Amino acid sequence: MAFPFLISAKSYDLFVDSSYEGEEDGSKEKPFNTIGEAVEAAMKNSSSSRNIYLRNGEYKEKATLENSIKIYGENRKDVVITNTLTMKDGTEIKNITISGGHQGVLIEKNADVAIEDCDIRNFSGMGIQASPGGGLVTIKNNDIYNGKGGKGMYIQEGRRVEILGNNVHNNGQEGMDVRARVSGTIEKNSINSNGESGIEFIIGSSKLEIKNNDIRNNGASAIASQFYRGTSKTGKITIIGNILSKNKKFGLDCAIPSGGSPSAEYWGNSMELSQNTIEKNKIRPISNFCNMMQAIEEEKEKEDNIISETVEEENDSKENMPKEVTSSEEMPTEEAVVLPEFPDEEKKKLDGSVNVVLSRNGVKTFFIGPDYKNIQIAKEELEKMKNARVELFRLLKEVKTVENKNAVKERIAEMSDIINSSETHIYKQENKFSLFGWFYEIILDKK
Repeated sequence: MAFPFLISAKSYDLFVDSSYEGEEDGSKEKPFNTIGEAVEAAMKNSSSSRNIYLRNGEYKEKATLENSIKIYGENRKDVVITNTLTMKDGTEIKNITISGGHQGVLIEKNADVAIEDCDIRNFSGMGIQASPGGGLVTIKNNDIYNGKGGKGMYIQEGRRVEILGNNVHNNGQEGMDVRARVSGTIEKNSINSNGESGIEFIIGSSKLEIKNNDIRNNGASAIASQFYRGTSKTGKITIIGNILSKNKKFGLDCAIPSGGSPSAEYWGNSMELSQNTIEKNKIRPISNFCNMMQAIEEEKEKEDNIISETVEEENDSKENMPKEVTSSEEMPTEEAVVLPEFPDEEKKKLDGSVNVVLSRNGVKTFFIGPDYKNIQIAKEELEKMKNARVELFRLLKEVKTVENKNAVKERIAEMSDIINSSETHIYKQENKFSLFGWFYEIILDKK
């Protein structure tokens, strides 16, 4: 109730009304017809006198806000810009809707900007894209949704961020995609029902506090961390007080999209988890590739987070890889380890069964459901591969030298990539929507 008063009480330098027909000078009585005209006029003013007020209406233009321009809408839902809005340094937008464009909002390199109390929707690429640079991006209390095939936010390298209180939902890809060397806070956001992970970030040299977010029902993981060889330094990521629930893969995932070999301690040294509730995620709470529990006692981990699902044997803190020893002189000598033969036959069977599951016709899946019979076969083959990996974890505890430990860990990592990839494909296919798949599954169970 107080907000209209604040809007009317604010001193504006220029006014815009898309429906106005008459003589224009940017005044309240004779507003400009387009944002572009107002921006051009505002740039003749001092940097402190560039406040623009948009009256309700539709603005069909691809506008660029030059330095220090601030735009305020009359009513958030009724001031609609129907194309990409580009923001330069010192700009601000508040109380408007941006609908359409490849990017809803494009933030230029190194620009400090603020986006607050806006709706950003129906974009095809990114809701908000922040180009690389050191500028501060403040994103508060916005709804970012219905990005047809895109990401809610795409924050590129080097940025500082304050991302607070946003609702990011129903976008085709990630809710938030944060690149390397980004610092700041992601707090009190609701991130749900996006096509891929809720938050995806590259660890390399990033310093982030991911705090008190509600991340649910996303198509991949709640939070997905990544290692890249080009940005391989550890980060400082605090993940605290979040709800990570009902996501299609993990509560927390760790991945190496471009390959490489981070140390066994990389994830644990880069991320700290506490006071999170991790529950009902489809595969498991934390990806076994993360090795998050290696640096702390299991009981402390349980005290610090509420993890409702059990973790398989090879993910238990006592089974995880020990820290590498930096000098071979600190360990006794030992003959080179003879690794068991790689289970090629099991891998071929697993790959074959997964490929059969993936080859299911989309129309057939829609009407009668996934290929439940072959999904069960694929799960059985997957279990064999997991059992082979358990044997490697046991071997890892027995070997003593750095060389032998590293050889075993390389094999474990190789098998983990196969297991994680296969597991993701199986669960994704198993949970595809179908009209009558439930009935077919009941018949299959009876058989």
